[in-house]
Amino acid sequence: MTKNKKSMTLGPNARSFQKHLEMGLEAAGVDINDYWPCFMGHKEQENKIGLGILQIVDKPETFVCCFEDGLTFTEGMTMPITDEQPASCLAVLVLTSILSGRPIQLPLCPHCEEEAHSKSNQP
Repeated sequence: MTKNKKSMTLGPNARSFQKHLEMGLEAAGVDINDYWPCFMGHKEQENKIGLGILQIVDKPETFVCCFEDGLTFTEGMTMPITDEQPASCLAVLVLTSILSGRPIQLPLCPHCEEEAHSKSNQP
């Protein structure tokens, strides 16, 4: 992963996430490359670079990406990075999900769930 030049553009939070995740997987004897780590540009803010990774091998729906401001999921939801929830804590969550085979499940937004349900019932 360190060969990719974009890694140099990660901010301190995303670099912390990367470092903790890499160290944890290495300590567990898990090859990080099995989880397709990659550097990603943000779709709305092109100057934002994050580290993306699968939580389960060959399951793209478990993809997450840590940007400077938080961990983004394929559904578009984000777990923010804060003083109380630093990037290292989010890395531990993703590390645990990888090692346990149980991806992080975000709670569904009641408004989004209601909207999706109403759309599925339309003719």
